[in-house]
Amino acid sequence: MVMRYIRLCIISLLATLPLAVHASPQPLEQIKQSESQLSGRVGMIEMDLASGRTLTAWRADERFPMMSTFKVVLCGAVLARVDAGDEQLERKIHYRQQDLVDYSPVSEKTPCRRHDGRRTLCRRHYHER
Repeated sequence: MVMRYIRLCIISLLATLPLAVHASPQPLEQIKQSESQLSGRVGMIEMDLASGRTLTAWRADERFPMMSTFKVVLCGAVLARVDAGDEQLERKIHYRQQDLVDYSPVSEKTPCRRHDGRRTLCRRHYHER
């Protein structure tokens, strides 16, 4: 009975091997197809984190708006550096109007002030919605 069970498991496993060999389109081709279907721009970069080597890239040098949840992580990182004494909230960040992406609803409400402190930037993204 046990041998029959083992044989059934092995046959089932071997039957799935052809599925693992099925190759999907290359990541870059998938990105280009998605971009075409969405009628927009899509960017991506695939890196080997061990070596830092770029494996695949598409529009890697272009700027894209990121989801709003990124700001939570960014402000958290800034505040952690302040707590560790490695950063000051009042240190200014210099940026220009052309540094903003096309869709920046919070930043668009306030005229671009060529330099804002970290406290101001974090507060703006948390409170001015």
